[in-house]
Amino acid sequence: ANSKYQTAQNRATGIMSSFRTGWEVIAAEWGADMRSLPQYLEHLLQLEQEGLPALVEQFQARLTKCALQSLAGIRSSMDSEREEINDRIETINRVLKRTEFRQGSHLKLRTKRDSYPHVDEFNRQLTRVLGNHSEDDEARFQQLKSVIEILDKASNPATANTLESQRLLDPASSSPFLPKNWTPKMGMCGMCCTLPVVSLAGRKSRSLELSWQQVWLMC
Repeated sequence: ANSKYQTAQNRATGIMSSFRTGWEVIAAEWGADMRSLPQYLEHLLQLEQEGLPALVEQFQARLTKCALQSLAGIRSSMDSEREEINDRIETINRVLKRTEFRQGSHLKLRTKRDSYPHVDEFNRQLTRVLGNHSEDDEARFQQLKSVIEILDKASNPATANTLESQRLLDPASSSPFLPKNWTPKMGMCGMCCTLPVVSLAGRKSRSLELSWQQVWLMC
């Protein structure tokens, strides 16, 4: 019994010390021992009567909802950009099919999605936070906080131009395309070369023709 009492007492004094440090304006003249406990309890009762804890919960719930909507929008935009890359490559392939590369064959572009540990981990966290509705609000809030911190670092002007950030935020940076020689009867006859697909991302689409010329010349 004495051990439990001592543990509870230590926990209470720790909470009081923490509050006193964080809210000096309110508790600067309060102590942090058990004799000061009534002051803290009185202040807690006042906050509860004013409805502050409920307001904090409402704010956190709204913040979580808005952040989740934004993250879902980011996921949707990245998925749409990947689809756009594939659509543009298919457009090129329709042209290539009508252009003989070597006798009885033509070039065909295929995409592959490279795997990077930090990108895979981010996608796992993003999927978990968007799809997990079973955990309590605090746990989900912490998951959300972790995902936002990753995005904040990747989009920070000081680090946004690093290869790590580009691979995380720009699907084109992790989606090279592979030009291959295609023979109708035999299928793929081998890889000609591997080029990054960065020119297929929306804002860089103007360089698409240059990339195609590079493919032709390198092959």
